Amino acid sequence: MERRRIGTTDIMVSPVAFGGWPITGITTLGTEKHESLASVRACLTSGINFFDTAFLYGAEGESERLIGQVVGPCRDEVVIATKGGAHWDAQKNQVYDASPARLHYECKESLRRLNTDYIDLLYLHAPDPKVPLAESAGAFGELRKQGYVRCVGGSNMSVAQLEEFHSFCPLSAYQPPYSMLQRQIEMDTLGWCVGREVSVMAYWPLMMGLLAGKLTATHVFDDKDGRKKWPMFQG
Repeated sequence: MERRRIGTTDIMVSPVAFGGWPITGITTLGTEKHESLASVRACLTSGINFFDTAFLYGAEGESERLIGQVVGPCRDEVVIATKGGAHWDAQKNQVYDASPARLHYECKESLRRLNTDYIDLLYLHAPDPKVPLAESAGAFGELRKQGYVRCVGGSNMSVAQLEEFHSFCPLSAYQPPYSMLQRQIEMDTLGWCVGREVSVMAYWPLMMGLLAGKLTATHVFDDKDGRKKWPMFQG
């Protein structure tokens, strides 16, 4: 399978990555652990070497643990990306906390879950409005200098935020939503990334299945299906 470089690093990845959110069973209905593990193994056998997850994905880090369980024996042959700065609180609310102390904690917890001593690509999941971006970027820079992280990425940022973060800690990758139905990055952030050799790692390229060719206009979503609340899946 073809390999592409992450930014200006020497890290080479398959053009298609394995997205680790669905295997947690939070929004993908009927997910079973053995099926999730089988999905990760199927990616390995098909030639995919790039696995994308996050501290936030799944209750108690289920996504990171499942991926770590499968890729552990061949760790040097795969590239693992995860994200920090977002977690679930006791009431199961999504909380953004990109303070340096929290980022250091989440990185080390992700290492434990993934059963590895380094992360190839660590993203800031999203900017924290309560924490200056310079402080968050500084923490990522420290984690990289300490050898816990090989390269750094950002997600869900504006051009101004990318520029600010990049000035304190060079970015190798940016992860935005991007599909035929969500093309906003073509207006600004895509050009910014190309001009600085920052790799664009799109999420939702098939818009949560809407572009996969299986949903019809008369499809009825289960009440537990999180897609039901999205305007793009209505009308």
